[in-house]
Amino acid sequence: MKTEIGKRLKKIRKERGLTQRELALKVSGKVDYTYIGKIERNRQSPSIGVLKRISDALSVPLSYFFLEEGTAALLKLLPEDLKEIAKSEKKQVFLKTLKDINEEDIPLSIEIIDILNKHRRIRRQDELSHKGERQPSVGAKEKEGYLKAAENREGYGEKKQ
Repeated sequence: MKTEIGKRLKKIRKERGLTQRELALKVSGKVDYTYIGKIERNRQSPSIGVLKRISDALSVPLSYFFLEEGTAALLKLLPEDLKEIAKSEKKQVFLKTLKDINEEDIPLSIEIIDILNKHRRIRRQDELSHKGERQPSVGAKEKEGYLKAAENREGYGEKKQ
């Protein structure tokens, strides 16, 4: 496993276009660049704490260093936003439910999420305006369109009698 950690660290560091020195600077806490080199050459085994800080600096999960080669390769396919989403347990559950979604329901699901986000943005702006804070406002026409879209979807998913 020691060999894999060093090999994977070097590989992901190079993929990110970082030198050992640059990576050491990105790691929270004090890590010397020579220590990064020793890990990569398998001369030093990092503690889990240090490896966690390195994984955070590289935006990869800690498990990346311990996964089988095929699974680790899949992680490279994920864009940065998916890696960020994967940090939230609730969002992980949401993503897992997506594997069972019917292809025909995807456009509607995207539209629902868009409406929820727009509605949340409008509510946040309304709350801030009541507090007297200035925010870039949603135009009245845009707000009316969002509300109308939400009204048109009222009752969606309810049982018809």
